[in-house]
Amino acid sequence: MVVGLLFAIAAYAAVAQSSGGSYGAEITPPVAADQSNAKGATTEPTVEATTAYALLPTGTLSEARGFHTAALLKDGRVLVVGGLDGKKAIATAEVYNPATREFVKTGSMSTARVDHTATLLPDGRVLIAGGIDAKQKALATAEIYDPAKGEFSLTGSMSTPRTNAAAPVALADGRVLLVGGNDGHQPLASCEIYDPTTGKFSPTGSMSEPRDKTTATMLEDGRTLVAGGGNESGPLNSAESYDPSTGKFSMVARMGFARENAAAIRLANGEVLVVGGLGDGASLNLDQYSDETGNVYDSTTDSWSSWVFLSYAYPVTTGAVAVLPGGSVLIAGGRRDYDEASMDALLVYFPGHPQADYVGAMAEGSAG
Repeated sequence: MVVGLLFAIAAYAAVAQSSGGSYGAEITPPVAADQSNAKGATTEPTVEATTAYALLPTGTLSEARGFHTAALLKDGRVLVVGGLDGKKAIATAEVYNPATREFVKTGSMSTARVDHTATLLPDGRVLIAGGIDAKQKALATAEIYDPAKGEFSLTGSMSTPRTNAAAPVALADGRVLLVGGNDGHQPLASCEIYDPTTGKFSPTGSMSEPRDKTTATMLEDGRTLVAGGGNESGPLNSAESYDPSTGKFSMVARMGFARENAAAIRLANGEVLVVGGLGDGASLNLDQYSDETGNVYDSTTDSWSSWVFLSYAYPVTTGAVAVLPGGSVLIAGGRRDYDEASMDALLVYFPGHPQADYVGAMAEGSAG
């Protein structure tokens, strides 16, 4: 995820919590009509108060980065790690302070990484795992960032190199689940658990099929929903859930569309929105394709309960999503399918409403 998306979301949320910004606009959510979904069921839209929003300027990164990570620290700052500088993977990192809106350099990793993962641990440290190094080799190594010291240190390694894994899920017991990805040669079905108390990874149950560029989202009952992704057969519409009490995966209902490199987030009501992503060419009867839609998963009924239609010509890979105060969802940036251009669009989705509405644009396009 490109860091600009994260700060667009942070700025948006900050202003939404206030009485309004010095510039911007207002969003009035839908109040009426029921939504008919692909299965014929209906849901009523959530009603919220009109919300003001604005994009706030920030400082610039000390160096160009793409395909890096951005992790929110416990004190509200944001750790930006590694990535691609346009030519090669880099090991440097910096911290963004929302109070000053400036970036400050911090310690560097022992290894340059791109397409790695970053996860906030319960004690405030950050786990950095896998990725690809400057020689384009997939990595099994991992490091820990200590914000109190501003330093990285090596921790245990994974059992297999892993890049493009799903965003790791911090389990209720403090361990971290890493799902799928690619070992540099092929997509992976294997998964691993990191225990911060021992600093070691251990294998856990494998998925029913390999998944590269999939999504992983914790459900309210503690299970993890893994949806879509891709493998040698192409983008996937299948989904499965991981139960940490058994260490096993089980299949759940399939999405309406195959989606690879989509974005996913748990909504305030406990459902999960999966949006965008590269599809397999299938379309609805109104010619909506995967990159123009989202699906909502209801774990209580094991069903993809509703469709979401994006009101803006959207890219195949969604840049970033975040739940805003009041429960609506901001969908920011991404990458367009036919020319891989970075997008600047900002959309807002109100749970229960059939459409995510265009509300404005960032100063420049951003994509993962």
